[in-house]
Amino acid sequence: MIRIRTNRRLHFGLLAPVPVSELDLVYGGLGVMVDTPGIEVTAEHAGEWHIQDDDPSTVSRIVHHLKSRFTDLLPLKLEVLRHAPAHQGWGTGTQLALAVAQACCLAASKPWNAIEMACVTGRGSRSGIGIVGYEQGGFLFDQGKSADGKVQSPVISIPFPESWTFVLVEPGQEQGLFAESERSAFSQLQQAKVEVVRQMQNIIRDQILHAVQNRQFEIFARALTEYNRLAGTHYHKVQQGDYSSELNATRLEMMKLAGAIGLGQSSWGPGLFAVFPDEAAAKTFIDSVKLPGCTLRMAKVKGA
Repeated sequence: MIRIRTNRRLHFGLLAPVPVSELDLVYGGLGVMVDTPGIEVTAEHAGEWHIQDDDPSTVSRIVHHLKSRFTDLLPLKLEVLRHAPAHQGWGTGTQLALAVAQACCLAASKPWNAIEMACVTGRGSRSGIGIVGYEQGGFLFDQGKSADGKVQSPVISIPFPESWTFVLVEPGQEQGLFAESERSAFSQLQQAKVEVVRQMQNIIRDQILHAVQNRQFEIFARALTEYNRLAGTHYHKVQQGDYSSELNATRLEMMKLAGAIGLGQSSWGPGLFAVFPDEAAAKTFIDSVKLPGCTLRMAKVKGA
């Protein structure tokens, strides 16, 4: 039996969700993979295809894409044993697609490449963080694509201080935008403000990457918070303020009052994060903050 386990992805925000011709840029952004369980899939040979999951149609679509690439895939019994909460900003869709693809490729002795399989299964059209992060750890800087979308710059991985600890906030059964609602939201976005994108680039270059490399936690935490907030300003037309909802903005204020200085929303949310210099500080935060209806989990960045 083949067993694939994945991590979760945190995405701290796209640099430019719509093309910025002045900077020849679209997309790009920052993120990490953390060791909190994401997807767990098992695969074993069978006489015919059999999929066991709460939502078998999603896995069926992934398999359909794979069959278009490999016409001789062997039939499998695929079982999804674990799902991180879907559509909360944890990168679950990409991790599921890649986990199923890897299991199928291994079972059929096919070549495996995360970037190729993401293309085959229709993932990663905007962000490469979850794809690169599937196989590689560290702090991930997606440099984005050219404004016409034809040239992809590399995703850079930087070793992340081992003691720094994230707290993930799972808001019950709430979900952010996905599928058609996400596509509709992107279609409504106006031209990103060049000065905001430049400010975000400067924060990455002058503060965040430097702070990670030099283990300067407070600089990193405060800069990441500001970067995440600025990323949210791109979406004012389709969400309430800098974050996905007034409720999430209130939660973040409560997290600040409980001592978090590095915090924000992952992707569309509603999943939130906070980062601390060590596990003890993260535990103190978890013990002190009150976020009704939410589950809090400590997590470490997957090693580079």
